[in-house]
Amino acid sequence: MKKCIFLLFSLSLIWQFNWTSVQAENTPRNIYEVKQGDTLTLIAKKYGSTAGDLKQYNGLQSDRLLIGQKLRVPIMYKVAPGDTLWKLAGKFDSAVATIKAANALSADGLNAGQKLKIVLRN
Repeated sequence: MKKCIFLLFSLSLIWQFNWTSVQAENTPRNIYEVKQGDTLTLIAKKYGSTAGDLKQYNGLQSDRLLIGQKLRVPIMYKVAPGDTLWKLAGKFDSAVATIKAANALSADGLNAGQKLKIVLRN
């Protein structure tokens, strides 16, 4: 019985560490490296954005991408109770105005469960 409990405890720890590392890998300062076959549209869809937004975030003049090129992509964040634009701006090294513009927000209030695009500073 003790072996079974130890095994379950060990598996739960391993699962928890693996889950956490996957989440961290998704946002290494939100830099995406362009791979063969990538287009702005495909990358934008993957990150819940638009090709136009990616061009704006990265100062691109055209849709042309180079393999190995690094692009800034937005973080998709689900608002938690107690979150404010100011807290999120500080947490993600962004600015309130940038978050509001990326999400077409006219007011400062947020609702728990709301999904936001967070664009990081350069």
